[in-house]
Amino acid sequence: MRKLAFLLFLAVLCPHAPAAPVTVDQFEQLLATLHNQRDEKVVQKLAGLELTERASAARLAKWEADFSGKSRDLLVAIADASAFLDLPAADIPAKEMPDAATRKQVLMQSIEFVKTTIHKVPVCTARRNTIHFDDNPVADEARVLHLSPNGAGGNGMTPDTVGFAALSKGTRQLHVIDKSTIVATYRDGAAEVHSAGWKAGPRDLGLTTSGEFGPILTTVVGDAIRGEIRWGHWEQGTAGPIAVLRYAVPAPVSHYALSVGASSKGAAPQAPPYHGEIAIDPATGNLVRITIVSELKPPHQVFDSSIEVEYAPVTIGSATYICPVKGIAISRVSFPNEDPKSIDPPAPTQTFLNDVSFTEFAEGAGSGKK
Repeated sequence: MRKLAFLLFLAVLCPHAPAAPVTVDQFEQLLATLHNQRDEKVVQKLAGLELTERASAARLAKWEADFSGKSRDLLVAIADASAFLDLPAADIPAKEMPDAATRKQVLMQSIEFVKTTIHKVPVCTARRNTIHFDDNPVADEARVLHLSPNGAGGNGMTPDTVGFAALSKGTRQLHVIDKSTIVATYRDGAAEVHSAGWKAGPRDLGLTTSGEFGPILTTVVGDAIRGEIRWGHWEQGTAGPIAVLRYAVPAPVSHYALSVGASSKGAAPQAPPYHGEIAIDPATGNLVRITIVSELKPPHQVFDSSIEVEYAPVTIGSATYICPVKGIAISRVSFPNEDPKSIDPPAPTQTFLNDVSFTEFAEGAGSGKK
């Protein structure tokens, strides 16, 4: 099975103020007081806030419509960082859990989607737009851990490079470090970059992912049916209720392989357990959302990663297909003191977040009807 590739930059940081937790309702009450305020004031009021519940796609769309500039970017970062939390109770429809037969049907729909529907997408091009965030104040250099596919099939991650940095004190708030755009051809789920309007930042960027067009689904659903799948809850979709399954994959059946270490020679690959959600539209059988949350064990628990991909109908040529339209990748790294006798406080956790959107789909060279 194909895997995801991460490019992660780790930094040694200074102490910072903890984030202020707020519920989605409290957050929206604050936003209501900030309409028509200057962009700088909105950013100042939102700085340091962290949601304790997941902000739905519908809520984020409304926030983005109401604000612009840096405040809009910050709203995206705050909402994306909440993607792996539970929805507010008010956002969950008062609809009873379906019976066993219906639950089984939803599961079979997810399997069928991976087996057939996703493979119907023809060769196509799409513009991949990425906003790169981190909560690093200011850095002159970077301490780098480059995780790339290893093994004959690329079924894992291997660190390639390590460097060092010193960071100044500052407010720890997710902020944009760069925005980039890549135009790629997607063929059988794999991306081939053939033209780019990519704008390089002052240094290499913090986190990249791949596999949204198929490998993620193949890996997760294949592992989940060998692990544990249970009913989660209903969510409200744009056209009706969405069925959400929750899954857990133990290490013995996991194909989500990661290697974390100081060098590729000494880093033994892991296949850690992971869990997440699979959201299906039961009326159409189409996948709506999938999440992956890794569960690395000691001594690698200092690194964790989570991925969300949202799918929706898009027009390619004269037909409609289900394709990824948004992705979220978030990684957090902490640096405990190597010397247990050290009196120095441990470095705070470093967070990296990517908001990815796929737009401007078009037929690619060599595409054909499937």
